[in-house]
Amino acid sequence: MAPRALPGTADDSDAEILEVPGLRDEVDELVAAWRAQRPDLDVEPMQVLSRISRLARHLDIARRAAFADHGLETWEFDVLSALRRQGPPFQLTPGALLRATLVTSGTMTNRIDRLATGNPIPGISGGCWSRSPSRASRGPTRRSPTCWAVNARCWRSWTAANAST
Repeated sequence: MAPRALPGTADDSDAEILEVPGLRDEVDELVAAWRAQRPDLDVEPMQVLSRISRLARHLDIARRAAFADHGLETWEFDVLSALRRQGPPFQLTPGALLRATLVTSGTMTNRIDRLATGNPIPGISGGCWSRSPSRASRGPTRRSPTCWAVNARCWRSWTAANAST
């Protein structure tokens, strides 16, 4: 393996890559514009961060589409997956659930209430969610095995969509 070029040296230049037609993207144009207007700014981090941001947006769109095909919002899938990962009895406290899904306590309270007061997943009679009667564990639990089938179908759709992108 060849030694890595030191940052800022001629061997570290993007010039060779940027001269190849088809290898430039909108981030390259953005960086070039900044370099032309403000050569004093270090825009190197922008190349990585902008591409990561754009990739994340692209993957989020694919994820939403895959879940929508099965009647789920992404947040519903996240909660369902967190509960499924726990195994029987498929239950978490609200605090554990918010840590598992990386949301705030207010957001989790809203989500639990929304899940427990309706049937957010079309085609599942009797609803997919219930709220534990225990004051110590007021998180949602699953009521229908069909929920896990929906969760599995969403996973397959999402991974298939990501494999084709």
